[in-house]
Amino acid sequence: MKKEIRVEARLRNNRLYHAIFDTYPSVAAFCKASGFQQTVVGKLLNLKMRPLVKRGKQKGEYRKICFDLAICFNVLPEFLFPLSLYSLKKVAAAKEFSFSELPGILQAQLLPESEAPDEILARKELEVVMSRALADLSPQEETVIRKSFGLEGRDEETLEEIGDEIGVSHERVRQIKEKSLRKLRHLEKDQDLKHYRK
Repeated sequence: MKKEIRVEARLRNNRLYHAIFDTYPSVAAFCKASGFQQTVVGKLLNLKMRPLVKRGKQKGEYRKICFDLAICFNVLPEFLFPLSLYSLKKVAAAKEFSFSELPGILQAQLLPESEAPDEILARKELEVVMSRALADLSPQEETVIRKSFGLEGRDEETLEEIGDEIGVSHERVRQIKEKSLRKLRHLEKDQDLKHYRK
């Protein structure tokens, strides 16, 4: 039985979107005023064109249009075109619903408006990488690291608080934390964690 409603979601470059739509009513109006090709801007906006050059002497560098757009909006190309966003394999999804399912769907919690889609993706990607890295620690080490750094949206806890929860002294918690961090630094060389260091 076919469902009555089809919902489609597509990812866009939210930084480029706001740079354009905060000043102009449409991509067409922006391109007309600035002289950029509308089709190319549309492809960059809809994640259908990567911002980096694929071949030649400039391979791995930002395309000229990306530099020009960044200059136009007075930002760096790295800010306007986050590479993690353009490396996504799937940028669209669709789901079908019936009218009877609609009330439950409309009551679902929406994403906070203050967080841009590319920031959400970067955070989710970091959570996946961190989970993979923490999987190489013992359960006790993982607990100490998660609680020490306030991972998963928790507040950071003191050595004493963690010690009380897991039944060891604060000095032992400090030792476990240091040992765990050494392991993670060693793993960082082999995994994607180094891209997230501050």
